[in-house]
Amino acid sequence: MVDDDLSTPVLDGIRVLDAISGPTQTIGRFLAELGADVVRVESPDDAASRAASARAGTAFDVRNAGKRGVLIDRTTPDGQARFNGLLAAADLYLDDRPAGSHDEGESARLARINPRLVTLRVTDFGLVGPRRHWRATPDVLFAQSGVLSRSGLPDRAEPLLPPARLRRPRAPPRPSSGGRGRAGPTSGPRRTVPPRSRHAGGSVPGVSTPDPSFNAADLRIAFVQASWHHEIVDQARVGFLEEIAELGYSADNVDGYTVPGAYELPLHAQRLARTGRYAAIVGAALVVDGGIYRHDFVAAAVVDGLMRVQLDEGVPVFSVSLTPHHFHEHAEHIDYYTEHFVKKGKEAARAVATTLSSLATIG
Repeated sequence: MVDDDLSTPVLDGIRVLDAISGPTQTIGRFLAELGADVVRVESPDDAASRAASARAGTAFDVRNAGKRGVLIDRTTPDGQARFNGLLAAADLYLDDRPAGSHDEGESARLARINPRLVTLRVTDFGLVGPRRHWRATPDVLFAQSGVLSRSGLPDRAEPLLPPARLRRPRAPPRPSSGGRGRAGPTSGPRRTVPPRSRHAGGSVPGVSTPDPSFNAADLRIAFVQASWHHEIVDQARVGFLEEIAELGYSADNVDGYTVPGAYELPLHAQRLARTGRYAAIVGAALVVDGGIYRHDFVAAAVVDGLMRVQLDEGVPVFSVSLTPHHFHEHAEHIDYYTEHFVKKGKEAARAVATTLSSLATIG
């Protein structure tokens, strides 16, 4: 007879010890939603992830909802003893340390502590195999999708192109995305389960999964700025880098580019978008009335061009191209706009973070 009573969760009574520190913390949340008692183990260093979460959004809360938490310093004897006590009472142990970070006797040690314990290790590319040390960054996953096959194969120099009958006559082949080296066609990232390795009374399956979560720190951003009035425009980059780091992104992943003037921004942004390396592109310029042409026409062309790039290429493009009604090169205006561009750079950083986070939920 089938029991139709759904009031008891399917994992009720299952105790899970969650030591995952990366984006795959959602595994523990899903188990908690199914009724498991999930205890998240945090180290003193994990306080930094909470602080970054508070600045960048709700990522930490989303990944850890429904869990209990305990702070343990496993580098001390007392802390390790407390951790071993939790292991002894658990049914499932979640761990996301990369391949090579486990000592050879760890499986046996876990078996001695709790013979019933099942350990699930989650890594980007598995615990065994030639790619076990790889990280699933956006660039790596993009390359694994097979797109670099357009760069050619190791034994042939020319790019791999579609048959002639499938090509559009007016569309010359674009440079390969990334443009660094050649690689043969590959399959996309796979989710694989290696053969089980058994120890006394327990099992340790390895699960390979590309990171499906939004990870701001790994995303690359292009910042393109005009050379005219560079001492003012450069302040937008200063403000952008300062704010984007506060939002959980890496300032080291912001690549800077310089063009002669504002009019050159859209084409440069388009070329950068087509590389596939950037999650977002920012264009900065100061368009002023030089007394020869209508500067507002130039400003409109630049903004329209940047908008066209993001709609055609699917890469968010942000404008810090400002057009004051009256600009005179005296100290008062220079000081005002120098400070104003810092503010606008920070606003652009917040717009980038909000937009990328929103787009990540759409897929």
